[in-house]
Amino acid sequence: MDSKKSGLLFLTITMVFVAIELLLGFTPVGESLNETALMIVSELAFMVPVAVFFVMCREPASKTFALKGVKISALILCIPFTWTILPLTLLLNVFSMIFTDNRATKIFDSLSGGGFLKMALFAAVIAPICEELTFRGIIFSGFRKNGSALQAILISALLFGLFHMNINQALYAFALGVFFGAVREVSGSVIPTIVCHVTVNGGSMLSMYLEKDQLMDKEVLKQSEALLRDPRTTSLLLAVFTVVSFIGVAFALCMLVLIAKKQHALERLRGIIDNAKTGNGKVWSIPLIAGMILAVAYMIFALILEIVSKKA
Repeated sequence: MDSKKSGLLFLTITMVFVAIELLLGFTPVGESLNETALMIVSELAFMVPVAVFFVMCREPASKTFALKGVKISALILCIPFTWTILPLTLLLNVFSMIFTDNRATKIFDSLSGGGFLKMALFAAVIAPICEELTFRGIIFSGFRKNGSALQAILISALLFGLFHMNINQALYAFALGVFFGAVREVSGSVIPTIVCHVTVNGGSMLSMYLEKDQLMDKEVLKQSEALLRDPRTTSLLLAVFTVVSFIGVAFALCMLVLIAKKQHALERLRGIIDNAKTGNGKVWSIPLIAGMILAVAYMIFALILEIVSKKA
């Protein structure tokens, strides 16, 4: 797998995702599927292309997906590491809600009919594993083969954000992708990033479950959204989360150093800063750019639909 194939894989995933979203949203097919079926379809939308590309690579799964063993102590450190970057995700979430709705609550509402355990299994276990194998596994490996660690981290994080196909999740997914990518680089494995991703999604699911009564109450949701649209409230939240985020990121960087030490990978960590290139350094390709343009176009389309539906 190289950077060009990684770009082509992202383009393929995006095309399949957009096609399925349009099919489910503008045809009777979407209404005929229950929550479980929708979960399965959404995962197949990008795991089938990943499986096809994996077969085409003709490499061992351990190499393609970076399924390298990691010390237990390093995996344990991934949990507090993830906690320290959550304030940053909250900051970006609040900021994005100036322009759009909270996507997570909509997903919770759409999946709640399937039962919490089933929903938690999908959102907190299956989805994180599939997404990490894809973005910090096969896609990251492709960019890392031709470019620097920093390039692989930033581009895979950008694609991870765009993959969510909405502004709200794209911003904080990109931030998470950067930190997950750094862990992937210093550990040399996708297993720690799976732990990080499961921690994020699992915590979100638990939080939404504990607040399910408020989330299911349409009136409460309207009041909460109206409160967040108030400039003074939004400014105060942004100010608080900005301060906490800086502190959290500082602790996250310290935790990253500890993880690198546990893996005897301080040189890998320094390599991110040095931005030393490997291979021919060509990470950008036409398929990659086409996939990014398609993802952004769909995000704009979805935002327009959201605005129109509110005015209707």
